[in-house]
Amino acid sequence: MPELPDRLPTPVVDLGPAAGDRSDSCGWYAARLRTADGGPLPDRAAGVPLGGAAREEGCLLAVGPEATRRIHPTPGKEQRAHLDLDAILRISPWWVRTRSYFGDDAAAFAARAPGQRIPEPVTPGTAGRLGDVLHGSASCQGRPATLTMVVPYRYRSVLGARLDELFKAYATDAAARRGCTGLVLPPPE
Repeated sequence: MPELPDRLPTPVVDLGPAAGDRSDSCGWYAARLRTADGGPLPDRAAGVPLGGAAREEGCLLAVGPEATRRIHPTPGKEQRAHLDLDAILRISPWWVRTRSYFGDDAAAFAARAPGQRIPEPVTPGTAGRLGDVLHGSASCQGRPATLTMVVPYRYRSVLGARLDELFKAYATDAAARRGCTGLVLPPPE
C-alpha cells in the first residue's frame, strides 16, 4: 500500500472559477476553456482531488449569475414571454455534472430514460443518451469504465452542438488519464 500523504487535500465546499490551473477532476474543463471561444459555457466548477485508484470521479460545472446575465441580457418586452431570466437563476440554473465509474461500479450504473420510472442499466462497452444523461465507455486495464455527463434539458438546448464537444473532451481526458483503451462515444445529436 502506498504511504499516506502528510496532509489530505481540502474538500471542495463551493463552486469556484472554472478556468486556471486545476489539478482536480475538473482539470479537463479548464484545459477546454483555454481553447474554447466562451459563449454559453459554465464559468464555475467544483471538482474532487484525483486518485489514480478511485472507483468514481466527478466534476460539477455551472453557469454563474453574472455569466447567465451576459449570455441572456435583460430581455425586451417581446422576449419576456419566452424567457424568464429570474427562473433560470433561481429555479432552473444551468449546470453540467460528469461522473466516471470504474471496475464494478461501471457495470452497476443505471440511468432513467424519458417516461421511465425505473432506471435502465447501462451496458459496459456501449454509448448513448438516456434522458439527461450522455454515456460512453472504455476498458481500463481489462476492467470496464462508464463515463457519464448529466445536462438538464433547459441547458442542453442552450449548449446545442457544444454538448457533444464537451462530452468528447471530458471522456477523452478521463480515458487517457487512466490509461483506458477502446473509448466509445455517443453519436452526435
